[in-house]
Amino acid sequence: MENKRLAILLIGKQNSGKTTTIHHFDKMYDERELDKVQCKRGWRHLQIFKEKLGALFVSMYFVPASPTETNFPLRSRFEFLLPEIIIVAEQKNGSEFHNTMDFLNENDYKIKIFEIKEGTTETWSRWKEDNSNKQDILTKRGVDICNTVREFIIKMMS
Repeated sequence: MENKRLAILLIGKQNSGKTTTIHHFDKMYDERELDKVQCKRGWRHLQIFKEKLGALFVSMYFVPASPTETNFPLRSRFEFLLPEIIIVAEQKNGSEFHNTMDFLNENDYKIKIFEIKEGTTETWSRWKEDNSNKQDILTKRGVDICNTVREFIIKMMS
């Protein structure tokens, strides 16, 4: 059976750049990108096909502060309406990690994990201490996330 929903998890240690990555992705694909100062949880309507179809918006839900860090389980956020696309920051093996995974599996989400850690590809490794490659890495991550969403939508439509 095909998964009807998509969950993108950004997994990493505390202060590894999970929320910063989500914030940058938000700014890349939102028509009001310059207005964004903080990244807050909630609904977004992003133009992930804006290079070709500027008027097509995709709704998704952001959880930029991990359920582990906030001590607010994912299942407590959604009592009535489940988002079709959700982007979640979470700490690997954090206190809510297994609850997050259980909730997503129980609700038929296709789960795509991007793990931020040392020794991975440059895109998902930590940026340099002097931040000299930070914007480049964040942009590449944003493109990776967007391509995942695009592929999911295209597959669902075919």
